[in-house]
Amino acid sequence: MKNAVNQDNWFKRNLVRLYLGFVILILLIICIGTLCDTFYYLTGEKTEATVLGVSNYRVKTGSRHQTSSKATKIKIRYNVNGEEFEKEIKLTGWYKPEKGNNIKVSYNPKNPEKVYLFRGICQKFIFGLLWGAFVGLQIKLFGNTDRKTSESINESANKSEINDKR
Repeated sequence: MKNAVNQDNWFKRNLVRLYLGFVILILLIICIGTLCDTFYYLTGEKTEATVLGVSNYRVKTGSRHQTSSKATKIKIRYNVNGEEFEKEIKLTGWYKPEKGNNIKVSYNPKNPEKVYLFRGICQKFIFGLLWGAFVGLQIKLFGNTDRKTSESINESANKSEINDKR
């Protein structure tokens, strides 16, 4: 019984740390993905692409599909060594090119169907910055709460051990 109480106290003492670790892990995944896309964009071959079509739509998410976000799909056409490629790219955020615009894209020379759009990478970078600010705020707020909670749990555990010895 005492072992179960100690495990319960451990979980309560470390709940905030576990949560913050999970949130920081998500931040790292976002940052690594953005860095990889940036690397591929910078090392790829650059070319001009023509926007063939733009589709704006809402994406329903959540367990009951009640929340939604705006997304844009653009269809582009670009040439690589005389061969023409068409690709559809999904964008989120404020950047919405118009049909007929020329945009700069970067493609993988070994696999020209892999294409990267600089604006898409910028949007991911800004999302990562906002998520990082959110994580920093949580660490600041929960850091003080975590210490206070750990101290109160330790005090109550010590009192219960003293009462058990009597």
